[in-house]
Formats: sequence, structure tokens, C-alpha cells
Amino acid sequence: MPVRLALIMGCIILGAAHATARGISLQGRVVSASTGAPLSLASVQVVDVFTGTIANDDGYFALRFRLEPLVFVALGANPQSPHTHHEQVHMSNADFALDAAARAQFVRDGHIVVRTGLPREFHEATCNRIETVFERDGNEGNNILPRVPELQQVYNDPAVAGALQSLLGPGYIMNPHRHCHLNPPGSKGQTWHKDCYVYDHNLRHPRFHWVLAFYYPQDTTAAMGPTGVMPGQHWYRTISDADPAQATEREQALVGAAGTVSIVHFDAWHRATPNSSERKRYML
Repeated sequence: MPVRLALIMGCIILGAAHATARGISLQGRVVSASTGAPLSLASVQVVDVFTGTIANDDGYFALRFRLEPLVFVALGANPQSPHTHHEQVHMSNADFALDAAARAQFVRDGHIVVRTGLPREFHEATCNRIETVFERDGNEGNNILPRVPELQQVYNDPAVAGALQSLLGPGYIMNPHRHCHLNPPGSKGQTWHKDCYVYDHNLRHPRFHWVLAFYYPQDTTAAMGPTGVMPGQHWYRTISDADPAQATEREQALVGAAGTVSIVHFDAWHRATPNSSERKRYML
């Protein structure tokens, strides 16, 4: 059976392809069909199997898969297959836009909480899918979206997309860093920190250009090690102490039912809190 490649606003230059009893090992490069320039960080996905990888900055990728069609998606590309997702999000439903009070809260506190309209069964199935990936292959890191493509429905949900557009403006995109964070039972938590700007190592932006969107696929209580934030401290480059036991600033635990999405200022001081429960806590 031949491997069918779907070309999306670009073309794929194949290198070595080796068939084995376990499938095919494929190496190649994703480039622009119009300019020939490499498409960095393109998402390479095997349709219906949901195995995939991310091309590097020069467009090169390596992937082992079975005999199903491949789909290649670059940031901002327009997919031509109903099975693919794309990173460019267009939101036109003004009913879900944040009002002035919510936007002011985000500027003041550095975070807001929204709830998706997806049913509870969706979150349970998504959590089970994530659990299966972790048990079989470990933490996929930034490759979690191709492995669990249902996650795109969370970020395309009108409540979530409306909030993101209210803060970032139209035409925002998802950064390739989309890690699934597991906080297992018995964990001691993290120290306070700020994330770095991947591929945008500038000074902290006075007018935010980036936000974090933390999704819980399961009910998350304070005992399960939710993400903690320091409200109002996103404007400060330093805090009293990175050690949670020594810090004097106020801490708030971002708890919520399955389907909760906390949108957090990228410069927020945050951490994973200790998980004293007997349940795993996933957050994306």
C-alpha cells in the first residue's frame, strides 16, 4: 500500500524511507511550495493514528509510522483534510468576548478563568487518551497535540477563543510549545518562576503579546497540586523568595472542574503546587 502525502501550502522533500515489520521510518523536509524556503516547526501527523512529530527550525523531521496517510500542517496554514487541525484561530462570535470588567481583572491580577462548553464526557475521554499516551510512550512534550488532537477543540471552544481574542486580538496563533504537565501524587511542587519567551527572547513586554492557557481535563482540587499563581505580581521582575515556604506574596491556587481553562499572563509568577492527593493531575 503506498503512502499518500497531503501537501498543505507547501511540499515535502522525502529523504530516506525504510519499511520494517513495525511500519515505516521516514525522514524528510517540509518546504514552501512557492518559495522553497523551509517551513520551521511544521506539525507532521499520521491521520487516524495520531502519531506525529514537529519539524525542526530548518524543516527537517524524522518519523516512524504505520501505513496510513500523512498530513503536514504549518503554523497559519489552511489544512485541506477534514482530519487535520490548524493553529490559526479565527473567532467571530462576539457573544463570548470578555467584557471590560474581565479585561481589567486580567490586567490587574494576571489571570482569568473560563469554562468550555464541551460536555463532561469529552473531558473524561480526553483525560483517558492522555493517560494512555503517558502509560505507553511517556510524556510526549510539545508533541501532545498530534497525539491527542481532540485537545484542539478545547482551544477552539467559543468561550476560550473569545477570551483569547479579547486579550490578544484577532489572528492569534498557538505557540509550538504545548506541553502536558503531569503532577503525580506525592509530588513536592515547584519553586516560583516565570517562563521564558521561546523564539522571542526579548525583554518582558509592557503590553502583553503572549498568554498561557492552562486546561484541566479532570476535576482539580487544591489537594491535587494545581497551578499556583501570585496575583498582581506579573509586573515585577523579582519577588521576595522563589522558595514557596519563604515567599511573602499572596498565592492563589487555580482549581476547577474538568473543562476549566485558566488564561494567565505570560509574565506571571507561577508554580506547580504539591500534590497531596492520590490522583494524578494533568494540565495542558
